[in-house]
Amino acid sequence: RDLDPNTNLSKEDQKVGHLIRIRPEATKTGESRTIQSPTTKHFQTIRELSGIPKHRGPFPHVPPDRLNDFVISKFGHPDQPMGQGTWDRLWKDIKSECADRYWNQKNITWYSFRHTGISFAVSRGVPMLLLSRNCGTGTRYLEDVYFHHESESKQTWETLSQNRVFFNKLKRHENDLLVDIEDFIGYSNSRTFNKSINPKKIKLLGIEAYGRDHEVELDIAKIKIF
Repeated sequence: RDLDPNTNLSKEDQKVGHLIRIRPEATKTGESRTIQSPTTKHFQTIRELSGIPKHRGPFPHVPPDRLNDFVISKFGHPDQPMGQGTWDRLWKDIKSECADRYWNQKNITWYSFRHTGISFAVSRGVPMLLLSRNCGTGTRYLEDVYFHHESESKQTWETLSQNRVFFNKLKRHENDLLVDIEDFIGYSNSRTFNKSINPKKIKLLGIEAYGRDHEVELDIAKIKIF
């Protein structure tokens, strides 16, 4: 009952993303909230593994009489949550299976996935306020714990360096031959370029290349009509 489709998304995106209604008793603040999650396929897999038949209708495609079942339940008792002992034993097995490939000797906990998810969101440039609301964490905490690495990140360097490469290239080629647009008049299409250009009538500017297949790097710094 805590899973809903996100009807604001396209049908294609709904195959990936959905809504989770977080109950007040499951939050630190005691306030409910709604988050978006890209885990539609994962919940479908859990439903199938749990032996719940697919119900026609919106996500999560669960029959009405099974909506109150726990997503991960005690074996043979879908109305009861999985016991803590089972959780701990299975998590130990998961860590053992994945240690060599992913984690080595790191002390990974379930909470580590939350930390990783937030870190990835920060690296993708998700706005801090939006991220704070979706993960239920204060902006000050996000800034102190996650964003302090941004000043040293490759993405920050690339952002700060935007256009630097272009202007360096422009300076190296500042003495290269510049071609006026008048030189093209009558060359590509005499029916199109047989009159003076009226800037007020320009709706679209395009650049075309004719001839055999080739690659070209084109940098435009400024366009002027005289």
